[in-house]
Amino acid sequence: TPETVDSAYIVNGTFSFSIPADSAIYDIVISRRANAPIQRLLIVAEEGTLHANMDMNSSGIGTPLNNQLQHWKEQMESAGEKAALLSQKINKNKKDSTITAILKKQRDSIYESFGDSTFCFIKQNLNPLGGYLFMTLEHMFNEQQANMLKSVKLQMDQRKNLKSVDMVKACLAHFTTGAPIPSNDFLEKMSVSTLQNLTLEELNRTALEMFSDDNILITVLGPRRENISYPNEQELIATVRNAKDQDLTPYIHRTLKDTRLITKTPQAGNIREEKKNDTMGTIEWTLSNGAKVIIKSYPTKKDIVDIKGFSQGGTSTLPEEELSNGFMANNFCQLMGVKNFSRSDLKQINVGKVISITPEIGEYHETLSGYAAKRDLETLMQMIYLYVTEPNFDQQEFNRQIEKIKSTLNNRKGLPKAEYSQEIRGVKYNQHPRKTSMTLEKANTITFEKTKQIYQERFANAGDFTFIFTGDIELEKLKPLVETYIASLPTTGIKQEYKDNHVRYAKGTIIRHIEKELTTDKASISVLYTAKLPYSADNKILSAAFCYILRDRYMKSIREEKGGAYSVSVNATEEAVPTNQIAIEVNFDTAPFMADEMLEIVQKEIDDLVKNGPSSSELENAQRYFNKLYKTNISTNAYWQETLSDYYLHGIDNFTNYENKMSNLTPSDIRKFAKTVFGQKNKMEFVLLPKK
Repeated sequence: TPETVDSAYIVNGTFSFSIPADSAIYDIVISRRANAPIQRLLIVAEEGTLHANMDMNSSGIGTPLNNQLQHWKEQMESAGEKAALLSQKINKNKKDSTITAILKKQRDSIYESFGDSTFCFIKQNLNPLGGYLFMTLEHMFNEQQANMLKSVKLQMDQRKNLKSVDMVKACLAHFTTGAPIPSNDFLEKMSVSTLQNLTLEELNRTALEMFSDDNILITVLGPRRENISYPNEQELIATVRNAKDQDLTPYIHRTLKDTRLITKTPQAGNIREEKKNDTMGTIEWTLSNGAKVIIKSYPTKKDIVDIKGFSQGGTSTLPEEELSNGFMANNFCQLMGVKNFSRSDLKQINVGKVISITPEIGEYHETLSGYAAKRDLETLMQMIYLYVTEPNFDQQEFNRQIEKIKSTLNNRKGLPKAEYSQEIRGVKYNQHPRKTSMTLEKANTITFEKTKQIYQERFANAGDFTFIFTGDIELEKLKPLVETYIASLPTTGIKQEYKDNHVRYAKGTIIRHIEKELTTDKASISVLYTAKLPYSADNKILSAAFCYILRDRYMKSIREEKGGAYSVSVNATEEAVPTNQIAIEVNFDTAPFMADEMLEIVQKEIDDLVKNGPSSSELENAQRYFNKLYKTNISTNAYWQETLSDYYLHGIDNFTNYENKMSNLTPSDIRKFAKTVFGQKNKMEFVLLPKK
């Protein structure tokens, strides 16, 4: 590292110093008045005693990684000496082109051999040592080798940030199925060894072993209708066996002559204004085309950058007769590529890269969201630019998607759960035409040209977009990318707003117990409470604590005391648009004969919280949980994307003083919140029951 970690006097030719055993790379430099050169020595900090020899050819041995590093260094020096000798011979034989060609080929072979051995060495040491050498020697490797090393290293780095829930799942799988729980070090070595030694023959042989006649399970899913007949067991088995005799052509990737996403660099714009937001710890850029860029950089999220661009409008701006095309525009844009590349082509082009970007058209916003490794950030920016300026509207892919939608809708006809979902959706929103489900009749009105037009209109004005970048970001590297690929996007100069089409939840008390022909003897219960409520950071904290307490109560009263359900879901959705409101939904499955009793318990627990509030211990449990969750979340991109979206879209600050606000809640605060929400008396009770 650049800083001095220790210094020592040399006495009788020896010296000693201590450093943390953290596998970091350190540089030993000897300074003295004599003119004799002493070679610098790289070492790896690890447990043990290192024996260093400092002279014209310094060396360090004594610990595992340092022994490997010294061996690699000796290989490098040997290769360098051999190549230098050949270079001298080449200079001496300049006039003889035949001899020169042979000598150059020999020298190139030495470089290639050393490059291959270095590649293997780094693959076997995907730790700070391997990372340091890779950054230093990346120019030695071909693109395939470099991308492979980057991908494996990034995957291993991300595994070190596993959440406790992932570790619990691993322990549970180990206990129940005997699945191993390998260490990160073991996984690194296993991944590298597998990738290094795997051959195409082994891969094909493994595939043949996996798919045999002895381990096939055939399932057929479809609606039960009089006009539909399904194959019997013998016919299904015969179909599988006959497939072996088919003359199938192996899948071949489309050959791409030019895989460049950008062939002509866009005319860059510029950053018109820069501000620092101390509240959120962000940098705010206003670009020459009007777009805004928000950057939240923090060191705990290594190597990954998340991005979300959003603009107001969405399908709310469409007339009712065009909503089906708006639905298709959202579905289709998530599957399409850019320029003349399909989505599949993009995967092929970006192989070895860590990158994802998806456009979406929601009800009130259109978005471009994704992520990339730092090294792939320019590719991500290029794709954002192209999804706005040159999306790939493929007529054939569009036709395939339309047929899939129609087939799905046709198969859903007569399915009890599909009919139930459609029915309660209509009830929830007072049969508002903008909330009705897709039907075959509506699907038949969808056209390629209208779908394309809607997408182009929603993404035509980049000046109306706000782009939020979170993660491991270097401003000086991001700046030219933003100026080239975002500030250059087209703008209309018109600020778009979403349209309030007066879509609201139904008011009052609504009860629907619906019987259907079900294959499972169970009752599915959904109770929805809605209320007007200001969209604020304080109310979001209150609703989170309330739902935690209510969920905990149901676990005791419904699951543990009555055995009425395995789990009870309690979720709150706070909405800012088109109006400030909250929806609290309780969902669970139970035995049909217990449905009425469970519904009574659902309401009883809510009534008690409205009247008496929670106990101090109930609230403390919730506070402890959310404050711990907060400490974990503030080092994740997902938290900052959601928090900054709320801040820059709706002007609410969910970050500042969160722990104090949560810790200072009182049982009285929860009671008042419950009284505000449930006192508005808006309740929808839906139960799906098997037909008697």
